[in-house]
Amino acid sequence: MIHPVPRRFHFVVPLVAVAAAIASTWPVALHWRDHVVDGARLINPKDAGNWWAANIGADVLTTVWVVNWVLHALVTQPLHLFEANVFYPAPHALARSEHIVATALLGVPGRLLAGPVAAHQSALLLCIALNVWATAYLVTRWTGSLLGGLVAGLLFAVSPFHQGGFFTSSGSAPSTTRSSCSASNGSGRREVPRGLRSLQWRSCCSS
Repeated sequence: MIHPVPRRFHFVVPLVAVAAAIASTWPVALHWRDHVVDGARLINPKDAGNWWAANIGADVLTTVWVVNWVLHALVTQPLHLFEANVFYPAPHALARSEHIVATALLGVPGRLLAGPVAAHQSALLLCIALNVWATAYLVTRWTGSLLGGLVAGLLFAVSPFHQGGFFTSSGSAPSTTRSSCSASNGSGRREVPRGLRSLQWRSCCSS
């Protein structure tokens, strides 16, 4: 039996979903313009420089690039989305990694408001919030219980196993570029919040 969604669902669940996204990734929301999650230290806090941890850490930077390349290409050359500015002269370079087009579209608010790094962060936060909302909606329709839907949504979206996928991707990191689209470690003297790494975007993506 499919149960109707109670009216309060549309007020309660979005608030809980946004709060869960912010809390489970804190302090990402506080530094969303110029910091990303330090994937290497999440994997191995004691030795972030070892091969496995460093590889996972590079995945975060790859995802920042993919999100911004997709947004750039959809506006400037949508018919050549996969002709990304890496691995030159190999064709269809984006096919060598995840294109995450749907996820990249969630980065539009961040890109418009605060730039390339924020595009990745808004995609990250909105992915988590939408997972909470969608799971809560499904379970509420199945069971008729708003509380049950909320619990299911939170367990699904912020479980360590599932949330780990938000911070990393399994694509290979760009190695040879044909433009200056890149992110580099920040050189400022500000203290980097624990669990994050500072980024400075040297230029926007260009073909």
